[in-house]
Amino acid sequence: MSDPLTILVTASGAPGSPRLLRALREGDGRPLRLVGVDMRDESAGRFLCDRFRRVPPGSHPGYLEALLEVAEQERVDVVFPQSSAEVGAISAGAERFAVPVLVSRPDAIERASAKSETVRLAERLGIPQPRTIAASDADGFRAAAAELGYPGRDVCMKPLEAKGSRGFRVLSARSDRREQLLGGRPGTLLPLSLADAVVKALQNNLDIHIGRQTKESRLADIVIEQAKFDPTVSLNGQYNRQVAPLNRKGAAAKVA
Repeated sequence: MSDPLTILVTASGAPGSPRLLRALREGDGRPLRLVGVDMRDESAGRFLCDRFRRVPPGSHPGYLEALLEVAEQERVDVVFPQSSAEVGAISAGAERFAVPVLVSRPDAIERASAKSETVRLAERLGIPQPRTIAASDADGFRAAAAELGYPGRDVCMKPLEAKGSRGFRVLSARSDRREQLLGGRPGTLLPLSLADAVVKALQNNLDIHIGRQTKESRLADIVIEQAKFDPTVSLNGQYNRQVAPLNRKGAAAKVA
């Protein structure tokens, strides 16, 4: 019986990783030893792999060194990256691994990750595609939408660097704004920071809602921002779980 093939699977807690790990085990019958790494201890890979190690996020300066250490200590035979947040760092240091790394060259990754680079490459190769205009500010975006035919035609938009359809929207002058507001998919075209959102809510005398998953420290941010508008708010280091919006009687910002 042959020795098991040891595969190092990164981002073992990513959405598609459980299915990938099962597919590897159900392959050609060769015995496998799966080593999973992830930046979270509660990763699915912790339960589906033979060995699990926690590593920093792919954007962390020490990520590659941590991965090299795992590969050496676990005596892996191949490295199988899973997350686009990691492939850049892994590709840049692929030659440092003593085993094959299933990753493309850095220039190919850049073209695939940056939508503008993908568009330019497709144009150069003569590959048909929807007409695309890159915009770097609000004025440029409006001009690009008009050039593409808006409002007479629907226009699609997406950030230059994003994945999983994040930020993708269809701009249509025929859409029902009330329906979009009340029944549409959650999200905003231009996400705001917490501080900016609080400032806008206070300026417009709106209720402020914070999700259950947010940290208590964010409630402190709301109090601090409110203090800039309302001198009667006391900043004493203790924050209640309700903050009254300005000029609104009987209403309160809620922490779900």
